[in-house]
Amino acid sequence: MGVLSKLNYCQGTALKAIPWRLTGRKPNKNRLNNFTMKGGNLLCLMPFVFFLNCIKESSQTTIFNTDSRVSRPVTYYIDPGGDDNNTGKSPDTPWRTLSKVNSVTFFPGDRILLKSGSVWNETLQPKGSGEPGAAIVIDKYGGDIKPVIHGGGRVNRSSTLLLDKVSYWELNNLEITNKVPHGINHAATGIRVNGGGRSEPFNTNITIKNCYIHDVNAATAKQPNYVKGAGGIIINGKLSDVLVQSCHIAHCSVEGLRTTGFGDRANRSKNIVFDNNLIENIYGDGIVMAQVSGGCRITNNTVYNACMTNDINFAGIWTVGSTNTIVARNEVYGMRGGGPNDGMAFDADGWDSLSATDGDIFEYNYSHDNNGGFFLFMNHARNITVRYNVSVNDVGTTGAKNYSLFKTVLILIATCIIILLYKKPGG
Repeated sequence: MGVLSKLNYCQGTALKAIPWRLTGRKPNKNRLNNFTMKGGNLLCLMPFVFFLNCIKESSQTTIFNTDSRVSRPVTYYIDPGGDDNNTGKSPDTPWRTLSKVNSVTFFPGDRILLKSGSVWNETLQPKGSGEPGAAIVIDKYGGDIKPVIHGGGRVNRSSTLLLDKVSYWELNNLEITNKVPHGINHAATGIRVNGGGRSEPFNTNITIKNCYIHDVNAATAKQPNYVKGAGGIIINGKLSDVLVQSCHIAHCSVEGLRTTGFGDRANRSKNIVFDNNLIENIYGDGIVMAQVSGGCRITNNTVYNACMTNDINFAGIWTVGSTNTIVARNEVYGMRGGGPNDGMAFDADGWDSLSATDGDIFEYNYSHDNNGGFFLFMNHARNITVRYNVSVNDVGTTGAKNYSLFKTVLILIATCIIILLYKKPGG
């Protein structure tokens, strides 16, 4: 008999047999006549003593949750030298493959540790969500070298690491690639976080720290299967409270680091922070904060040699469909492309009412040696503040960007002055 069944049995037996003087209910005469007065009381008390003994016994027994979580949280270890038939719960009994990880649903506080310096040639798509104060963590163990995951790019629109509509996850200390085989044109992404769809709730609390994402060669603008929402790290859908910090993203197409989502304000992402990342050698945009409603920041990042093509318009760091985003203390330099009209270090964008950028602040940034100049204001950018920035040698040399340094400086100064003079009342 199981512990819970045994406990229920004891309770039922005792409650039926407790002497009537203790319950206030007089027993059935016929049953009472079967006992002598002395013996009856003794027999009636015996189940009650048994009940008390059961309570003592049950207090010394662990009663496991009925949702089959034997003991939580659990730390799982993954090592290419392991075995997927192992428990995975110690460095001596690790799982072997990421496919095994993908087959498990994880719970709040669980940890998934990949062996330092090891290499996997597959994709990682874990399931389950954490909760406040108990995020699910992916990290390394057993050394300082990041574990490497090569996605392989064999499937169109693949992501080497995909968090799909989950919440409360932390990704730390991983090296990620997604190199599409030669002769094939696929959209590909290193790390992709999918939030809720338009009719679904927001997903929340995703942290990506100290990861190295490189060699993601997604299809480019003039190739089949091109999509702009591909590249190093893509944050997509309805999400809140996302942090991407201290990551290195290099040699990627199309994008370095960006959000994508919905134009209507109620379904835009919020509280997205990109901080202290190095973005370099990117085919398209360096960093884009798009379709966000507030609480967002792009701070302390370095973007070098983005906009490597003139196939289509790209920029270094820009916002679109954004409200009150702060862009501060970033450095953007060495951009030579950007298409016929872009290639600027910074851009407050918006081409219609849904994509309008409103109230963003660009401050304390350093821009230098960019062929597209310092800043672009699109016609649906409004209430934009640009202050305390330094622009050095941002001189365009091709097409519509062929300005002398003197003209560029005058245009930028005039633009800033106009923005400050024509702020809305109370703005």
